[in-house]
Amino acid sequence: MKKRIILIVFLIMAVVMLDAETKSGVHKESFGLMITVESLTTPVNNFTDGVISGLGAKYWITPEIPVRALVFLNMMSNSTTDETTTRFGASAGVEYHFVKGLVSPYAGALAGIELLNDEELAADYHLGAMLGVEITPLDYLSLYLEYRLLAIFNELGTEIDLGYSHAPAFGAVFYFN
Repeated sequence: MKKRIILIVFLIMAVVMLDAETKSGVHKESFGLMITVESLTTPVNNFTDGVISGLGAKYWITPEIPVRALVFLNMMSNSTTDETTTRFGASAGVEYHFVKGLVSPYAGALAGIELLNDEELAADYHLGAMLGVEITPLDYLSLYLEYRLLAIFNELGTEIDLGYSHAPAFGAVFYFN
């Protein structure tokens, strides 16, 4: 067991040393695949499971400004009533990074649509702002954490929401160039 731990520590150190070049965190005309998760453990009303997750793309048009598009899917079931709710949506956004580097705080705007199918099909439209930080430990990988303040418009009216169940979204971006 002790030999395995030493081997694992050695392999981790070797990977870190091989990748010890200085990371600039600067992206220009870079394209990336986004993976995002909005909630892992937060229950929604009586729904005891459910994770909003999505896939998308991010493209840096300047070293400070990337644009992004995202599609997401959420399927939840209520354990007490056997109800199932499905949500599907798409959004687009733009970010402005205040600092270029390994740690890059940003602010931005986003807009999107979400289709909800529980008892009948309904649509929510959202428009909002985001505030987050992106950490680039490797040239091809960034990790991010962000809060979104959304105005949600639907047939019931308008509501203001601070993220999904007031939790931050987090994810990763895998860059290809």
